[in-house]
Amino acid sequence: MKSNDNLTKELLLESVSKFADLEIAQHWKFIDETGNLPEGLFAKMVNFGFLSLTIPEEYGGSGFDYDIAWEVVYEISKRSASIGCILEGHYKTIDQIKRFASDRLKEEFLPQGNQRIFGFSSTEPSGGTNVRNMRTEAFYQDNHWILNGSKVMITNGGLAEVYCVIAKTGENEFSCVLVDMNMPGFEFGARENFMGLRGCPVGTLFFDNIRVPEYHLLGQREQKQ
Repeated sequence: MKSNDNLTKELLLESVSKFADLEIAQHWKFIDETGNLPEGLFAKMVNFGFLSLTIPEEYGGSGFDYDIAWEVVYEISKRSASIGCILEGHYKTIDQIKRFASDRLKEEFLPQGNQRIFGFSSTEPSGGTNVRNMRTEAFYQDNHWILNGSKVMITNGGLAEVYCVIAKTGENEFSCVLVDMNMPGFEFGARENFMGLRGCPVGTLFFDNIRVPEYHLLGQREQKQ
């Protein structure tokens, strides 16, 4: 695989550094002051292959290891912490899908990850990232998970279009489901205002009786805590 080729890794990081100097460094102030990316920058990043970096080649990605992603995030963050944060949230979520999703789910969503930003949502108002205090829940009904609750302080919240959502699926039982922002009942809430990171949305998600298909479950149910 490309990810095991040290020369390819070296060339990749050189290319990333050049891209960041040319396309990102000059915009860091605009990104933080406005909370937006300059027009056309996201398309350039997609064309470069940032989103597809760790997606396996059979799904249209570059097939690099997760470890190299952190070096890419580091290079980008030296020019814009916001964009580095966006990529970190995306790569982390892609990794969960690669590791735990069924073949059907991988075939449906990993190709989308080449073009769409993904996000991971765990933190809640009731107890941060402590799953024992989690109130977001999903109950099983007619081959679907019915998802209700909310998440806060979510990296890429409001920017990502697909989210891994941790929810309570039983007494002391927690599972993770993959949720598309276009599913009925999905809404975005307030966005945080973090100095130096305004270009990376950190926001609130609301789930109101979202019908998530059964096969969107990542890994196995009954992850007891």
